[in-house]
Amino acid sequence: MSSDPNFQLPVAYREALAIGKQSRAAALGLLAWDHWTCFDREVEVIWKQGGKKRFGFWLYLFNRFFPLVWLVFDMIPLAPAGIVSPSVCIIYLMCDDIVTLLTTLSVQVILQIRVYALYNRSRRILIFLAVCCALEICTMIILIGVTMKHISRLPVVSTSTGCYYEGIFSIYALFWIPALVFEPVLCMLVVWKAWGEDAMVKFGLVARDKIGSTTPKLVKSIARDSLMYFLVIFAELTVNTVIWAHENRYVNIIMPWSCALPSILGSHLFLSMREVVLNVKKQPVGTFADHGAPSESYVIETFVPAERPCDSGFDSEESELSAATSATLQVEERTVSGPSRTSMV
Repeated sequence: MSSDPNFQLPVAYREALAIGKQSRAAALGLLAWDHWTCFDREVEVIWKQGGKKRFGFWLYLFNRFFPLVWLVFDMIPLAPAGIVSPSVCIIYLMCDDIVTLLTTLSVQVILQIRVYALYNRSRRILIFLAVCCALEICTMIILIGVTMKHISRLPVVSTSTGCYYEGIFSIYALFWIPALVFEPVLCMLVVWKAWGEDAMVKFGLVARDKIGSTTPKLVKSIARDSLMYFLVIFAELTVNTVIWAHENRYVNIIMPWSCALPSILGSHLFLSMREVVLNVKKQPVGTFADHGAPSESYVIETFVPAERPCDSGFDSEESELSAATSATLQVEERTVSGPSRTSMV
């Protein structure tokens, strides 16, 4: 390993490291700008609404501010000349990977909560999501460990604009594969719930009376927000995989965006959800015809779940803790035959 400065590297590699430093500044600038422009929304739908003891609130805070703190720290030189020992470069790469992993997972938790709510708190869906998430985490942690173990044997060059990991294994590109697999699974679950059942009815594959009423526009609107997130993040993960596999000299360019983009998009998903909750709560029950469901009212809740009929004896503290970790979809369904209601959570 080597800590000698830039002269050991070809010009193309030095330029890539310089661009990487600019990329970190750009990612930090975009994240800071997003904080500034969304501050009024955040105050209105997060800070003024209470619930600060709940897990959902802290999940939002983590997703919102942890990447910002890391990118600010990332811009601070670790040495006066910017050149550090190879061991510091290795520790930095490991920390960067962990930040990316935690940021990606924090947004995925929000998305899994939403899927769990959309599927009526199905135990099968919960088990499926938990198993997939556990496999994803274990795989990514193992790949981080394998990379850190082998990179110590490779030449590491520290420069004034960043660290270059010469000969880094292309197998590290597999770090992004679990997320590339799991993200589309979450996307398909959301898309199916929003449009799949209606499509089956439209093409005559199933009768309407077998699946219930049409999916309301409110749920479809939330699904569109999720779909936009999936498209952007999937593209970002694909670019990361390709660069790590074939052009790893550019890793310093893409890594800052691996924590900035999930933070921005995940926070917007969360804020949009809270705005829907507050807007719906302000309307009296039964005034949702504009959402495409004249016989139903939908309440999308991020913090407080609807109570199941079988939960009447459920401990309130445990219920609140459960609420803090799940987004809920409450559906009050009015039938023509009577005032009975069904609650989907």
